[in-house]
Amino acid sequence: MKKYIFLFCFLFTGCVGYNWDGAFPETKITYVFVDGGGKPIQGVVLKVLDSEGKESFNYPINQFSAGSSIISNTQGIMTFAHISKRALEFGGSCTNLYIKKVGVCSAPVYTLKFIWNKKEVYSIPYNDLAYLGEEITIKQTIYTSQHL
Repeated sequence: MKKYIFLFCFLFTGCVGYNWDGAFPETKITYVFVDGGGKPIQGVVLKVLDSEGKESFNYPINQFSAGSSIISNTQGIMTFAHISKRALEFGGSCTNLYIKKVGVCSAPVYTLKFIWNKKEVYSIPYNDLAYLGEEITIKQTIYTSQHL
């Protein structure tokens, strides 16, 4: 198969193949959960899922592990981090065939889901947060049935 891709690329320009490596930057993320009235919400639980929807323990969030939870405290504050233990965390081989990419061409995708009272109340791709800075704080309002 690789031989045919090479031949196709050789005969018709527009194909570029490359190997790449990458890592998520180290970052500390703090969420402050409040209700519609501005009061802190205790007990929001973080779940980290991979691209297949399975829980991803210890990566990219180091504190998210089997048997322990990351939960907002009485002030509604939840803090977690990605601390890199190595320079390269992921990578792959990618070939651009004009407008189609073949192979592993981008960073893995993770989703942060926030659960409160057994319901998902907020979700965001980790990849959207990872590059916002070394230390970020986000105030997230959760509208409960008492505030709708």
